[in-house]
Amino acid sequence: MKTTENGGSASREPSNGWRTVCKVAISSLVLCLTVLLYLLIDPTVLQAAPPTECKVIAADGLNVRAAPGTTYAKIGRIPKDAKAIPLATISGYQWILVRAGRLEGWSYTNSAWITCNGNIKQLPIKTNPTPIPTPTATPYQVAYTPLPGGGGNDDELVSDGILVDQAMIDDDATFWDQIYFRLIVWSTDANTQQDGDGIQRVRFRIRNDNGDVVYDHTELTAPYCSFGGENGCNILELKSGVLWPPSNTPDIVPISPILNGDYQLRVFVYTDESDDETGSWNSDFSINAPELPGSANATNAFDFFINQIGEEDSGTFVTDALVFEVFASAGEESGADIDWVDFWIYDAEGTQVYHKQSPESTPPYCAFGGNDGCTVYSFAENDYRWPNGASIQSGLYTLIAVAKANNGAVRAGSWQIEIQ
Repeated sequence: MKTTENGGSASREPSNGWRTVCKVAISSLVLCLTVLLYLLIDPTVLQAAPPTECKVIAADGLNVRAAPGTTYAKIGRIPKDAKAIPLATISGYQWILVRAGRLEGWSYTNSAWITCNGNIKQLPIKTNPTPIPTPTATPYQVAYTPLPGGGGNDDELVSDGILVDQAMIDDDATFWDQIYFRLIVWSTDANTQQDGDGIQRVRFRIRNDNGDVVYDHTELTAPYCSFGGENGCNILELKSGVLWPPSNTPDIVPISPILNGDYQLRVFVYTDESDDETGSWNSDFSINAPELPGSANATNAFDFFINQIGEEDSGTFVTDALVFEVFASAGEESGADIDWVDFWIYDAEGTQVYHKQSPESTPPYCAFGGNDGCTVYSFAENDYRWPNGASIQSGLYTLIAVAKANNGAVRAGSWQIEIQ
């Protein structure tokens, strides 16, 4: 303490040097506290390195889109436990650009769906990324995997069996969004060892879990694809209302809707040396698409059949009017434990000419509605046009009905008629 001129006392003040030291110490302390607080709020900043690998952990796999956003087209799916290479992200880090095999696109960074071994915030940031064009399936770019099953003929044929795009299927041989099959095969007697050498034709046949043939198709030239295709295999999108494509074999296979459930595929191979089957492969698979009715685990044990076609019981020939009524019941009476029944009509070319606007929820189950009885759709009274305006022509048509029970079981039926 120092004495003032009037005898008072004055406080001792630090010199300029001490003031500087204190300011530095206080600034350092504030900085340390700020960094510590930031780390507590966002500990991911400790992960300085960008990720080099990600793993899909979603049970249903991870969708890949053409650009970051759910409004952009889905261009594929990465199955559960598959690895992907992270390439970039966007501002906000909600989406990352990934590559898995031949598939490259954008996936949502939900921690319950995908996990990465680094900090995605350190990935390059893309601004206004251009949507990636939807890839065209070609036999030379697809990462194929054999479908579980058996068969073949090692003495006369060379093949790895039935192949599928590994991005479309999970470990249980279940398809979710898209489907097709391919067989790469050649004869041991051929001069070269290339796909199709010495092969006369390949036939694909699919049966549902009731044993009914739902699809039958023959390919004459490689690549041998279940749904055709020249430069690459045609892909069937598993969307609401999708049908098995028209078959091209001599056997009559009615057009029918694709339902979730279990199926069996058999592929028959015929060589140039014989018209008889040389070898065949078989495999079981399932469909479990979000947009399709049916349940892979539900029992199909309920009654379902067509009850009436025309105004008068004229068999499969119709001249003046159509009724199209089906019977569905999981009990003693019509409609027992049935949720709904839906109806479609297709012409001989596979073009949809009618689909009921809303399914029938109570019996009688009629394609054109009705309360006490089914509405009779008179051709003359409707100017010989279907409800959608298409002209009613003479020829073959396919009637399709799908019934869903309260327990989730689904049955479908298709019937061919001729309008004269």
